[in-house]
Amino acid sequence: MAAARRVLFLLALVLAGLVAVHPGLGGVGETNGRPAVSRSGTGPLFDLPALAVGSSSTRTVTVTNSGTAAGVFVFGGTSRGSKPLAASLLVTVSSRGKTLYRDSLARLGTVRLGVLAPGESRAYSFRLELARGQNALQSAAAAADFSISAAAA
Repeated sequence: MAAARRVLFLLALVLAGLVAVHPGLGGVGETNGRPAVSRSGTGPLFDLPALAVGSSSTRTVTVTNSGTAAGVFVFGGTSRGSKPLAASLLVTVSSRGKTLYRDSLARLGTVRLGVLAPGESRAYSFRLELARGQNALQSAAAAADFSISAAAA
């Protein structure tokens, strides 16, 4: 019976470098009077091939404005795969004790992270959790692509 209560889900949430940037916005490594995005770490934000019902995963990423102008930084994401699973996954984005987003992965669009001055860094916490009682979603799979972009402030 313990297996019935603990359902594992195939879930690969991959973050494309966390710095995929919209072509019209400040880009990675661009420093010509524009904000630019850099972040701590490499690889995906989450890679959870077997997320159990009732469990969660949290990652902290430091985002830095490596450009030469202040920028408005935005986190965005799109999901694909099982819509019911994406709707059941709760995403929380927070920084400095303030919750910036707390809703389902399915509803995630863009989240304003704030303004960063040139050279300024800020830590952001990203939490993903699957609520209890989601046994009907066993074997469902979902994925998400996340990005952080910057535009001139």
